[in-house]
This record gives sequence, structure tokens and C-alpha cells, in this order.
Amino acid sequence: MFGNRPIHQILESVSITEDNGHKIIVGIDYGTTFSGVSYITTHKSDIKEVNIITAWPGELTIPHWKVPTRISYKRENPKLSKNKWGFEVDPKFISYSWTKLLLDKNALVGEYDDPALADMVGQGMMKLPDFRKAEEVCEDFLHELYIYLTSKLCEEMTEKTYDTTPMECWITLPAIWSDEAKDATLNAAKKAGFGSRPDDAIFTIAEPEAAAIATLKMYSGFNALNQIKPNDHILICDCGGGTVDITTYTITQVQPCLEFDELCVGVGGKCGSTYIDRNLHSLLSRRFGTPFDNLPLSKKGSGSRFMMSFEKFKQDFGRNDDDHHDIREVTDLKLDIPDSEFYNEEERIVNLTYKDIQGLFDPVVREISNLVRQQVKEVKRKTGATIDGDKIFQDTSRKVTAVTKYTPGKAISSTLSLYSTALNDPPDYYTESGVIKVGDVCSTFPRGFDFGQSSESNFNARLKETIYNFSHEVEIMFGNKGENLTCRDVLNGKVVGTATIQFDRH
Repeated sequence: MFGNRPIHQILESVSITEDNGHKIIVGIDYGTTFSGVSYITTHKSDIKEVNIITAWPGELTIPHWKVPTRISYKRENPKLSKNKWGFEVDPKFISYSWTKLLLDKNALVGEYDDPALADMVGQGMMKLPDFRKAEEVCEDFLHELYIYLTSKLCEEMTEKTYDTTPMECWITLPAIWSDEAKDATLNAAKKAGFGSRPDDAIFTIAEPEAAAIATLKMYSGFNALNQIKPNDHILICDCGGGTVDITTYTITQVQPCLEFDELCVGVGGKCGSTYIDRNLHSLLSRRFGTPFDNLPLSKKGSGSRFMMSFEKFKQDFGRNDDDHHDIREVTDLKLDIPDSEFYNEEERIVNLTYKDIQGLFDPVVREISNLVRQQVKEVKRKTGATIDGDKIFQDTSRKVTAVTKYTPGKAISSTLSLYSTALNDPPDYYTESGVIKVGDVCSTFPRGFDFGQSSESNFNARLKETIYNFSHEVEIMFGNKGENLTCRDVLNGKVVGTATIQFDRH
């Protein structure tokens, strides 16, 4: 189902046997439309079962694995005594949804992205308050999630025990996310509180990887039906609310523990279930015109009673082949138009046929099918070749030498440009198609820093001055826990500091 992946798979995809201490391990599935949290507590070899939060603030009659990724600010809603989030957000409140997609707004438009996505900001569907940026709105929502989680943990294990128990957090990221978006999401989570205590930590995990481990686990046991075996190829298609990720893995080991490698570069696009919602708006705009277009977002946008009514039909569509002739009555949309076959004015009901809803799904399914075909084609090409020896391990890194001019007695900074490509066969030059600039890797050295034998000086007769240069290496770490990209400075064979990445924001 779009955007409704089991949250416990995150915890199943991380190692919980790295040490023998007491620990809380938390999985955060931060989604475009819905988010979820699960956790376990461990002590030595004693691992308790996964706890999935299903009770959320707000008036709920049944448990929910996920909470809407939505927030309303007290600052804009005078009737609120505090910020509201998730199920607490009433449709009449000014609220913000789908903000996660704005974290990746600077990435190149993908071939399989929803073509209407770029227009939605102007229509208010992915709007931001004038006092908070996209990363900050994400931070505010995640902060509410963090506060609620910690309150649950304190209730369960007592506040004193929680205060002395380290917490390891894992947050999911789309595989297609740009490095800037990954960094922005991780920073938002950190500022929200995750990993903020002295002994706490937070890491990221690619959504297809988490899905792969959860999916393959049931096929790895000795008594499993259709048991997987080494050299099998597995394609994972992860359809979320805002993004779709497809990655293919090769099984390298089944016992004693499951291991797999990524076979080729994954593909994806911003064509998740929100694409279906936008198609609905396009249909109703064509069908009803100005009366629909001029409605405020509180009446037709994400979180409105109308869209919540449509969500039920969307999730149930295609499960019963006998209902092709049934009319779906989507409730609570007041339009200033007379009765018709598509609208009941008295009941405020929009009538949608099976064909109508199928038309909303078809473009989305078509894009996903194209993505799958592209990946299968690439896998067939790749399986005939030898797998690269450049595998990524925990200590995998690459070094680049930089030579920098400096003035003795002053602080020094050195900058290198970092480029990225998703192509299986990387081009030779950064100016070629398919290459994007990630940002600048910046190294700083304080005044009076001793460069030792890495420094040299030459007298420039024309300028009548001595030119000072030093050389050092910038080491980019690829295999860190959680796949978080980090850089460090190496001088004379020793690590002397951490370099920072300044992303190329447009």
C-alpha cells in the first residue's frame, strides 16, 4: 500500500548486538504523508519485542500505526494554546503538510517525477509559513514526535531509568534523496531532539534497504517457503507517500545472518501516493472549474475532511473486482454549483465512478511500472558483467589532495567542490550531463596552526613577496554507520580535524 510500510522493519534492519549495554533503539519512519515510530529495549542478549506506537494525541477511536505528517502553529491559529500536530490538527486550522518534499527542491527534476509537483507550491499544496523554512517545519513536527516518544518511554520504564539509558535512533530516507536533502533531514531530526542527549546517537538508513531486510527475513529461515539463496537477485519497489524507490540487491549470504549487496544504482521518482491526490484535484478542477479552484485549502487540501474521506476510497481501491459500477460518495465539499451526476449540493457529496478513480491511479502506476522496467533492464545488463571491486565497507574512504595558499599568522580556509552522479558509468568531467554539484567541502585551520613538512615557501621576485603554500588531504568517509556522509582533514598522515560540507543551495 502506498505510504503505509510497517514501521517495525526499520528496527529489523539495524544491528542490536554491537555491545552488551542496556539501550533503547528507535526507528523513525518520517514520511511525506504519514510518519511512524517503533522502539525496542535491549540488555545484553535479552531483546524485547518491537513496540509500535499506535495511540496518538487526538480523538481516535481505533489504533493507527502512523500519524499524519502535519502541523499547525499557535502563532497563526489564535484559538490554539499550543502547536498542534498529527491527528490533533483540525481541518479548519492553518496547517502544513508534504513539507518533506520541499527538502529536496534543489535536486534535478527526475524523469519519473510527478509533472505537476513543481506547480503545487504556487497552489498552496506544499506551502510554508513566512516565519519558518522547510527544514524548520520538519524540525517542529519531528520535535513533537520526539516529545511524545520520550513521554511514552518515561511512562513505560520510569523517568529515572529513561534518563540513564542511551537511545540509538534510526531515521529512514528515500534512496533518491540528494545529499543536501539527506543532510537537511538529519539536521532537522537532531535539532528536534533525536540523538541530543550525551550518550544518544542518530543515524540514517535508506528506505529500500530497510524494506529489503524486513522482506527477506521471512524467506531466510531454514523452513521458509521459496527460501532465498546466495546469488539470488531481489528487486525492492518501495512506494511511499511522496517518493518511490526501486533498488535491486544480490544475496551474498543467508546463514548465519542475512547479507546482501546493491547490484546496481537504484532508481526512483517523486511519484508516490500524493500524485494520486494531485490528480484528483486536477480532475475536479476540470469538472467543476472556478467554484472548486477558489476553495480554501482548509476545505480541499491535505488534512481536510474531504481529502480524509477520499483517502478511505483510495486505500480500498482495487481490492474488490465486483464494484466497478458502484459510485464512490466523497463527502463534505461545499461547492456553489447545482446538482449534477457528479455533485449532490444538499449532501455536499462529490460522486466518483470506478473509472474516475482508476484514471487517478493510472499515471502513477504507469510511472512506477516504467521505473521497474528500467531497473530490470539495468539488472540484466549488470548481471552479465563482473561486480565492481569498489565495494563500500565500514572504513571505505576516498582522499583528495588540496594545495592552499596562506598567510602566516592568520586563520586559513580551504575549499574543494564535490560533485555527484547517479549514472552507472560516471562521466570523466563534471561539466557533462548527469553530473550535479553537491556543494563545497570546507576545511579550516586556526591562526598559528603548525603545518610541519606539508608547508613550503617560495619568494616571488615579481611580486617581491614570499608565497606560502601547504598541502593536505580531504578524506571523504563513505562507510560510516548510517551512511551519513562525513569528511575529515588529514595532514602528514594524521587526522587533524573535521571538514564540513556547505551544500549548493540555489
